[in-house]
Amino acid sequence: MTGYGQMRNTLTTLYGSPSTITRELQRNTPTALPYGSHTAQLTCASRRVAARPAGKLDFSGVGWATVRPLLDCGTGPRSR
Repeated sequence: MTGYGQMRNTLTTLYGSPSTITRELQRNTPTALPYGSHTAQLTCASRRVAARPAGKLDFSGVGWATVRPLLDCGTGPRSR
C-alpha cells in the first residue's frame, strides 16, 4: 500500500482519527509548499498570538500611573 492509503493507515494506528491529522497538516502547511515542522510551528504560534485578547491596561498610559501606586500600597483586588 502506498500514498494516501498508507498515510491513513499509519494515522489510524497512531492517533485513531486520520481526519484530525489531515486537517492539521492542511491548516499548518502554506500553499504550494510541502509540510515542514518549523513552518507549522511558526504558523501555529502566529495564530495563538493573534487570538489573544488585547490588554486592558496600557502600561505606558495614564491609567497605569494611577493603578501602580495603589497596588504598591496593598490596595487592590488581591489585597484581601
